[in-house]
Amino acid sequence: MLSKEQQMEDAWERQMLTVGYERYHANCRKAANGGNESNTSYGISLTKELIVPVIDFIRKEIKELRGKPGKKPTAYEFLPELDLDVVAYIAVKTIIDSISSRQALTSVANRIGNKIEDQIRLDILEDQIGNLNMLKIEKWVKNTGDINYKNFKKAYVFAEKRKTELEEVEPWQIWPMGHKTVLGTACIDAFLSTGFIKLTQEKNNQGNTKYYIMGTSDLFDWIKANKMQWNS
Repeated sequence: MLSKEQQMEDAWERQMLTVGYERYHANCRKAANGGNESNTSYGISLTKELIVPVIDFIRKEIKELRGKPGKKPTAYEFLPELDLDVVAYIAVKTIIDSISSRQALTSVANRIGNKIEDQIRLDILEDQIGNLNMLKIEKWVKNTGDINYKNFKKAYVFAEKRKTELEEVEPWQIWPMGHKTVLGTACIDAFLSTGFIKLTQEKNNQGNTKYYIMGTSDLFDWIKANKMQWNS
């Protein structure tokens, strides 16, 4: 028979497990509602699992299009020149952040395209000004106490502008929005091949069709199973 102290300790451990479990799910809900679902434990696992299939799909498309005559889809004029590991990582994270809410295909495609451009722009800036200066920018953002994507972008764009004024770097030529949209759409097509998202459509009062991204039952079954591992 357990002593009174052991019983109290056992009850305390059970309570802490319950509190931890509830906090975990509360944090997951908060992340999903805030568009940061890719940063949850299951979101990170899902990102790792889907990067390779997305890259494989894009590479297969590039290979098949090389052998076909005629003009290639616009996105596939650019994709062979990009780092596909980076492209897939950005696309998968951005789409995962969109799956718990009903979001328009074009909106998600634009976000993917914008973030791919931002990353390439950042890589070029780092090559031009050096790693030490990039670390200074990161330190400045951390010191503001508000570390997020928007503030970091604002900081490096400001640094880029100053260096451009001093003629130390070339001014960045902003990509056309249409360029970014087709690039993002191609990434969504690659993600669709995993079977974890689907497109739905509806017509507005003017008769125009709008497409939306939604998670499939396979995706939510995967997330449910992954969440259960935490409690096992």
